[in-house]
Amino acid sequence: MAEKAKKKEDEQVVAATEIKHTVRAGEKLSKIATDNNVTIGHLIALNELSTMVLEEDQVVYIQK
Repeated sequence: MAEKAKKKEDEQVVAATEIKHTVRAGEKLSKIATDNNVTIGHLIALNELSTMVLEEDQVVYIQK
């Protein structure tokens, strides 16, 4: 029983650290970075972006 509780605890930690953002119309990468206290470079690297142009409803990870 303790092992099952530990596994559930570990799963919760993983879920709590993932942060993602759904892009709204006209939203820029710089605004998302500023709002989330990260750099544009961080977002580009984390999301493997080849361009800074975002599309509406695109999911951008802030933290994985």
